[in-house]
Amino acid sequence: MATLGSLRTYTRMINILRKAFGLPDDDIEFLKDSQRVIDWIESSKYAVNSKKAIYIAIVGTLKAQEGYDLTPYRSKMDGYNKEVIASYETQTLSALEETKYLPWTQILDAVEKARVAVEDVWTLQEYVILALYTLMPPVRLDYGEMKVVPVEPADPVGNYLVWSKKPYFYFSDYKTFKVYGVMKIELCAALVKVLEEWLAYPDQYLLVDRSGSPLGAVALGQLIISTFQKHCGKKVGVSMLRHSYISYIRAKELPIKKSDALAHQMMHSPKMSMIYRKI
Repeated sequence: MATLGSLRTYTRMINILRKAFGLPDDDIEFLKDSQRVIDWIESSKYAVNSKKAIYIAIVGTLKAQEGYDLTPYRSKMDGYNKEVIASYETQTLSALEETKYLPWTQILDAVEKARVAVEDVWTLQEYVILALYTLMPPVRLDYGEMKVVPVEPADPVGNYLVWSKKPYFYFSDYKTFKVYGVMKIELCAALVKVLEEWLAYPDQYLLVDRSGSPLGAVALGQLIISTFQKHCGKKVGVSMLRHSYISYIRAKELPIKKSDALAHQMMHSPKMSMIYRKI
């Protein structure tokens, strides 16, 4: 069974296709015309990982449906999986990734520029977001729709910042939840200091958009990219942040126990930690 986070991701990916074909939100019949869908995906400007994610979403969506031929989609998905793994193993960046990649030291420079540029609540939130992804090992887009609570809920659903004497993140809605279960990650002192200022602006959610609604995962991802572009000129997203961070850490050749602990904190396997690039 797919997790709630996976289902949301599948829906976002399928909605990209629905929008491209001008279809309503609940339509999946169009996926029966696999050649038309594949032609659109392959001709799009999406990066390899994004195309792979769309195919994964299609396969995940249609697995429980009858009357759909998954073979063409699964074949493309498997092909992209092999391409991504081969890229990891050769430790090279694609031309598109070269335009987005930043060494970790330059990422930290961009974060400092964002800190200095704070002038209102929205630029403060931009800095807070970058702090979330650089003062702690960067997770995926799991801070989207994260609630702030003083104590851990009795029956928690979703992701929380438990703002207590020893603040910690509570993750139960993320990509690899089926593997790792609930994750509780204590905040480092530097991030606590940043959030003390931010949480002076009371809200039910950690991050919000300009309408006051919770900032969802997609909007969070877009805001990360636009904020980095503003402060360093490159469209750096969460995936590249994770690559850059693990490359920086792996360069120090951590002992196995520490390397495994880092992988756990980033919510991926030790194997994935090993195959992330070392630039």
